[in-house]
Amino acid sequence: MLDDKHASFNVLFIEDNIEYANVLKRRLLEATHPVFHIEHVHDLRQGFDCLSAGKTDIILLDLTLPDSKGLDTLIQVRAYAPEIPVVISTALDDEITGIEAVRQGADDYLVKGRIDR
Repeated sequence: MLDDKHASFNVLFIEDNIEYANVLKRRLLEATHPVFHIEHVHDLRQGFDCLSAGKTDIILLDLTLPDSKGLDTLIQVRAYAPEIPVVISTALDDEITGIEAVRQGADDYLVKGRIDR
């Protein structure tokens, strides 16, 4: 078993907003313990392609993608990869969706406007 100083996580970040993706990637990459390896894709189809490789430890998921909208996005991801933890990212004015996503099977949620730039 790895201790926290050597922990490493493969993160699949499914997010179509490039600016937000860059902010969150930068924040994750600033961490020294654990180490995050981030694969960023822009839509759900690309996310499924990455998941098929079998190297993902956690999924960061936007619910508003070009090819999927709302909680159906979470439902599709959960059906495809039920064993992988999913953290939803939701807009500042839509925290209720984040809470509902947790009720629907997400492991947690982030509010986009509350991520430090």
